[in-house]
Amino acid sequence: MSAFTLTRTYAAAAGALALAAGLVTASATDAEAAVPACPYPYVCFYDSKGAKTGQFQDVTSGYQSVGSSSGAARVYNTRNDDVAHIRYSDGYVRCIKPKQNVGISRASTKITGIKISWSASC
Repeated sequence: MSAFTLTRTYAAAAGALALAAGLVTASATDAEAAVPACPYPYVCFYDSKGAKTGQFQDVTSGYQSVGSSSGAARVYNTRNDDVAHIRYSDGYVRCIKPKQNVGISRASTKITGIKISWSASC
């Protein structure tokens, strides 16, 4: 193999590697951008358009009213080791793990309360 062919082969490999690295970086950036703004240590609620409708931080033994967040479509729990329990009008309760950003809407039900717990697991 000549020096020219070897150089060209290395250049092509380096270009492919750079392209792959760029794709990985773009994907990570896109994923990070999908996480809504919510300051630590809050649990934030968002409507279907991504607008924040409420944020809660108090650990309580009972459920707090969610007010204007009753129709929220997403919740983001920024807490490091505390779960959040979301209660619906039909009695269903969903547990949101620490650092979890999830869709929470349920057809024909409203969110009636949130209870943040010191527990690190559901």
